[in-house]
Amino acid sequence: MAAERRLWELCRADVELLCAGPHNLGVLYLLPEVRTERFAGFHAVRAELKDAYRQLLAATDAGAALAKGGLGLRTDLVFGLIEGVILVHRSDPERPVSAFAEATADAALRIAGI
Repeated sequence: MAAERRLWELCRADVELLCAGPHNLGVLYLLPEVRTERFAGFHAVRAELKDAYRQLLAATDAGAALAKGGLGLRTDLVFGLIEGVILVHRSDPERPVSAFAEATADAALRIAGI
């Protein structure tokens, strides 16, 4: 499977995970308490996930051009979009999660330059 498709699938699956649960897990990213050492494991796993986004983006045709400068910024923007979907979802929780996840994955690839 092409890197572009794998990146799209990661974005879609991540959005579905964030929006499908009964609790707003996305709010964890915003809480100051989560910045403490107690949550070091959470931060390590989140960093691994963000690195997976970076690696997939780097493996795309657009990523090759970004490798000269801008890959980090595009990764941050894509990752920020994915984590930020919970705010949009919260405003309309009745919206079908699958359609929301697909639209967000489409938008993430546009941000990535794909």
